[in-house]
Amino acid sequence: MKRGWCFTPKDFLDLGSQPAIWQALSRLEKKGIIVLESRINTRALSER
Repeated sequence: MKRGWCFTPKDFLDLGSQPAIWQALSRLEKKGIIVLESRINTRALSER
């Protein structure tokens, strides 16, 4: 995946169910492979 690429869970719905997609994204976040947008917004607010 290209660094900085923005996507939504809906982009992956053809690959599985919504709960499965969320679980996979959560696991990728825990491994540090991706950063979920909600985390970015939280960081931006805490850096002010």
